[in-house]
Amino acid sequence: MKRFFQLQSVLAACCIFCLVLLACRIKLSGSIAYIFMAWNLFLACVPMTFAILLSYFTPKSNALCSGLFVLWLLFFPNATYMISDLLHLTHLRSALIPGWYDAIMLFFYALTGLFLGLVSLNYVHVYLKSVFSVKWSWIIVSCSILLSGFGVYLGRFLRWNSWDVIRHPLGLFQDIVDRITHPAAHFQTYFVTIIFTAILFFAYLLFELSKEREAS
Repeated sequence: MKRFFQLQSVLAACCIFCLVLLACRIKLSGSIAYIFMAWNLFLACVPMTFAILLSYFTPKSNALCSGLFVLWLLFFPNATYMISDLLHLTHLRSALIPGWYDAIMLFFYALTGLFLGLVSLNYVHVYLKSVFSVKWSWIIVSCSILLSGFGVYLGRFLRWNSWDVIRHPLGLFQDIVDRITHPAAHFQTYFVTIIFTAILFFAYLLFELSKEREAS
């Protein structure tokens, strides 16, 4: 539990620093142009909640565990989504704020989102290894990373979000099916998905290898 509290304390500090950076920008510029980053940060924290419940407070009910996993997977793309927010550097500029400040702020938000994603993924991976073999736990984790990359695409380019699974399931389903059945017409879908999948997979692989080194 000591490692758990250490990780959560560092992540909490990262989130607070993100909000401080945003608050300073709002104060200095008088503009709330980047206020949506606070909401994106909140969404990036949501999968962590489900991952903690699944890994540290594992319910005895298999149905409840499955439900927590599905909820985690549904919100998991929000963690790495903030990497794509870096594109706002090209059009959300202020004469009162130097470009380097916006770059640092967005980079740290993206980095914090990546940290949240890696830790929550690790919590889920630990749970999966307690239920399945090591091989199958890695297969499920890899598929989750791939779905996360696709989720980032759906959010950034088609403007769908996790809530739309309930609010607009038919429209979301149609867009997903269209991109699966007509891959040649949606090159961007696969290109973006592969890029974000690779980013998260390599980051998690390094995360896991660093843990193994520490254990040895």
